[in-house]
Amino acid sequence: MIACGVIILAAGASSRMGKPKLLLPWGETSVLGHLIKQWQGLGAKQIAVVHGTGHKAIGSEMDRLGFPVANRIANPQPERGMFSSIQCALASRNSAAIDRV
Repeated sequence: MIACGVIILAAGASSRMGKPKLLLPWGETSVLGHLIKQWQGLGAKQIAVVHGTGHKAIGSEMDRLGFPVANRIANPQPERGMFSSIQCALASRNSAAIDRV
């Protein structure tokens, strides 16, 4: 059991790939589904996903996976880069998404 929280960064545009990398197939699920399942299997205390506000495909995949809405953190400006997603996660640490960092 891991007594820590996990933040999965899923706000990137993946412009060179043409679609979000975390939506690529991985076995019987997506890369995102695989990551969530792996962290759940390791007993992570909390798992949060930071996604771009306008990324409907990532939202749809989280819905399909049954990932809780309370653990989703929107990054309104993902074009600012990966660190902006980390900042969004830190700003949300007082919300239901993250207990503490």
